[in-house]
Amino acid sequence: MKLFEKNRPNDDVESIVGKSAIAIFLLVVLALATSAVSSYDIFWQLQSGKFMAQSGEVIHQDTFSLAAEAGRWEHCWLHDLICYALYSLGGYSLLSVLKGALIALTALFLVLAARARGSSWVAILLPGPYLFLQTQAFWIDRPQLWSFMLCAGFLFLFERYRATGSRSVFALLPAHAFWTNLHAGAVLAFPLYFAYMVGDQLDRLVLKRITRQTNLWQWLLLLVGLLAVSGLSPYGWQLLDIFPEASTSGQASGAVTQVQNWDWRTTDFSRFPQLKNAMIAAVVLMVLGWRKFSFVDLLLLCGLGYMSVTLERHAPFWFFAAWVVLPRYLDGVLAWVGSLSKAPIVVLLRPVCLAAALVVAIWISSVAYEMRGFFRVGLLDWQYPVKAVEFIQEQKLPANLFHDYTSGGYLMWVLFPDYRVFWDARQISTRMFQQGMMVSAAQPGWQRVLQEHDVKTIVITPLGPAQGYRHRLVDQLATNSEWPLVYADETFLVFVQRDAVDTEWLAEYQLSKDRIADTILSTARFYTEQAPVRSVAYFEMARVYLQRRQIPEAFAELENYLMRTADPEPLALKYYEMLWPMLNKPGQSVN
Repeated sequence: MKLFEKNRPNDDVESIVGKSAIAIFLLVVLALATSAVSSYDIFWQLQSGKFMAQSGEVIHQDTFSLAAEAGRWEHCWLHDLICYALYSLGGYSLLSVLKGALIALTALFLVLAARARGSSWVAILLPGPYLFLQTQAFWIDRPQLWSFMLCAGFLFLFERYRATGSRSVFALLPAHAFWTNLHAGAVLAFPLYFAYMVGDQLDRLVLKRITRQTNLWQWLLLLVGLLAVSGLSPYGWQLLDIFPEASTSGQASGAVTQVQNWDWRTTDFSRFPQLKNAMIAAVVLMVLGWRKFSFVDLLLLCGLGYMSVTLERHAPFWFFAAWVVLPRYLDGVLAWVGSLSKAPIVVLLRPVCLAAALVVAIWISSVAYEMRGFFRVGLLDWQYPVKAVEFIQEQKLPANLFHDYTSGGYLMWVLFPDYRVFWDARQISTRMFQQGMMVSAAQPGWQRVLQEHDVKTIVITPLGPAQGYRHRLVDQLATNSEWPLVYADETFLVFVQRDAVDTEWLAEYQLSKDRIADTILSTARFYTEQAPVRSVAYFEMARVYLQRRQIPEAFAELENYLMRTADPEPLALKYYEMLWPMLNKPGQSVN
């Protein structure tokens, strides 16, 4: 089927406007998604790509950390090599472009898939931009972007096969071999396959829809091919080992690692209401457009819906499938409404809907622009210990390092092999996670852990990036004379063990620990400017202002915190009640 051929029956003004609007939206998506590198995982992948390119070997161990003996299946090894090659050619800017291109291609394939099932431009435009832009939080520099694009590509090829019987569906086999080496999300190919194959057979048997374009033996041959190419990897058929637990595979990391890997959390509709609202709207639309019903659609949305509810990181795939599936039902609803009356107002129904779709697309794109901007390439420097690492290298601070969990990737990328990191966002050693969390929270025995690993230098950002909670280790170091502060910038602090450095050097570089509060304030400001939902960062600012007797500032940040959290800290409520009268009685002070 030629999706963009001229002289189609509906190739009128509506079609031209629709195509133009979709083209503009795809350009907007490219501009939005081409953004600064901001993932914590990307640096493990850069270092892995560098290591594999230089050694000629794939990764089998946690090579760059103090848990180097821990086994590792580097399922995204090809992505690692691609990232390192792009970085070598054009630095972080090319990585930003790669991200934008993969997201834009994802949107393009979804549009093609919706068109392959005969949906109109009006129906594609009405829900499409809203559904697609709900996935923005997942547009980060990770190999999952390949899974986004290839999932959309699979949907297109499946839809085209059902519509025309085209043998191009067997392009899924080389695509799946490619996907298998880019990201473990390639396992998603099998749920997609079963949704289409089983749904197609049920449509034949139950709905009596005989589609001559597809036949069972081709479906079965395709399955055999998908299973076969799943083993075309340096790691063999290991991808298939995770298939039984694919929908909830965050559990494979273990309960300890999930505490830090917040993207493996179960979906919370109070935090992510857009998913619930979109699911409800989908059910209503499918009921109203029941004449277009297909078991493929039911299996696809229910299967991906289950995965999305079980694990938040799977939610984008439901939104992608919804953009492909729902326009057909919307067309059915519009046709049904149009058949109810011959009144002139009905003639305006589709143009009005097209205008509404354009307004929605422009509005939601403008909101996204306010948050992300267009074509912002490079590295989000403040989020990583860029300057702190330069200080460590220039001063040759002693190993080993301890650091906050999210900084490990950048540290290993820049400092290996001179230093090995304690832990990082890709590590699977349960023991190192347990010990790292113990130290970060300054639990009893934290100093013993540092001694066990011969840690002499600590690099840490004072606030965690998820909600902005203060690392309790920072409070301990602030009062511990054995760990003087030797470096502080807007977002990172460096402490060194007193006995591990020369006395004269320490006399020159030791800083007052009052600088810690300055770094807390500036880090919190960065966090809240980037994502106001990091509500705890406001509370941490209020605590600093309170210590400095800056009552109006403390009260303002407490208000910001209380407005953005449903379950406030009891201490925050206590401070708020205490500060309220002080604003009216300036003579009072905080005890």
